[in-house]
Amino acid sequence: INEEKKLLTVDSYGVVTPADMGETLKKLQSIMNEKEICCVLVDTTRQEEMPGMGSLVFLTEEFPDEMKFAVVLSNAQATVDDLKFLEDTCAQKGKHLKCFYSKEEANSWILEFL
Repeated sequence: INEEKKLLTVDSYGVVTPADMGETLKKLQSIMNEKEICCVLVDTTRQEEMPGMGSLVFLTEEFPDEMKFAVVLSNAQATVDDLKFLEDTCAQKGKHLKCFYSKEEANSWILEFL
């Protein structure tokens, strides 16, 4: 947690299930309220297995509208079309989520909000 910048960085690794992601979202919401965090950078590049796009879209409904998410994925985890679909779906719901293949690009994008 970088309280000065109001940024939380999550390093996600191993096998991640939809239930794991739901629990993580609950924890993020708690931290967001307690520490007044507004931006989250999630690095999923070390995940061995992750939920499919359908599960991810469903989970985005739980995102607080005011929170911004930058998600870093590897090329093996999602195609450009998958990423575009997830971003567009979130935008239609008023959510702020953008996906990247580079942690540096994700950092640059999320820092625009701080």
